[in-house]
Amino acid sequence: MNAISWNCRGIGNPQTVRALRNLAQQWNPNIVFLMETKTRVKIMERVKERIGLANGLIVPSEGKSGGIARLWVRGLDVEIKSYTQSHIDAIVTDLVSRFKWRITRFYGNPDTNQRRESWNLLYFLNAQYQLPWVCLGDFNKILKASEKWGGPVRPQQ
Repeated sequence: MNAISWNCRGIGNPQTVRALRNLAQQWNPNIVFLMETKTRVKIMERVKERIGLANGLIVPSEGKSGGIARLWVRGLDVEIKSYTQSHIDAIVTDLVSRFKWRITRFYGNPDTNQRRESWNLLYFLNAQYQLPWVCLGDFNKILKASEKWGGPVRPQQ
């Protein structure tokens, strides 16, 4: 199982779509997550076709910000359990072994004043199912001050 998770910061220009198509051809992912698509459903449907993925859930942007998408290949059993502007939670079932696992695409609120809501959502999602869980995306959180470039220094706590 291969997955790509990309904070694309806008998928509306042809160069970005080409880059995504090249990544998809190189890695042959079963699932692709896109964050900050900054676009409407209609445009994302065309992107989905260009990269050759048959299925998807597209949460459009609100104005010129946000937007997320989960795209996946035909033949993969994906059951979307919940979604918002900041997450898509699903259960994936291997069609051969019938093994079930969970994958959550998460986008943490970039506003530090609203970050608590993002973490509360993760706590809530964690309690929903007792399955092996992969949670990936952009948490908008740094673990060490050395990860931050520019701007004011943040306290280590």
